[in-house]
Amino acid sequence: HFFSVTGCGWSSFPLSDLGRFEQARARCARAFEIARASGDSLLLIPAALGSVYLHLSLGEASNAIEIGEEALERLHVMGDLPQWLIPLGAHVAAARVRSGAVESGVALLEHCWDL
Repeated sequence: HFFSVTGCGWSSFPLSDLGRFEQARARCARAFEIARASGDSLLLIPAALGSVYLHLSLGEASNAIEIGEEALERLHVMGDLPQWLIPLGAHVAAARVRSGAVESGVALLEHCWDL
């Protein structure tokens, strides 16, 4: 399931960059669907990462923050796994900054750097 979820989630990056937002949204939905069906809560992290990127690309910082914060909480329970916290944290930090919460965004980046 790992490769299915990460493939779907990460495909939202180039699709979003190309302006193919509906396709990116469908890939993110599929990533979450596979992750939930697997029963492996770690798989929700790459699904969230793709979705956070999509919402950032759409200028929807509040949606990116909502999805990203939930994933960050899940990661914290799992021990702040750096391989996921750093990319997810960077995108959530960008969303925080875009929403006007600059200090909070910078603090999250600094937390990621300290790992």
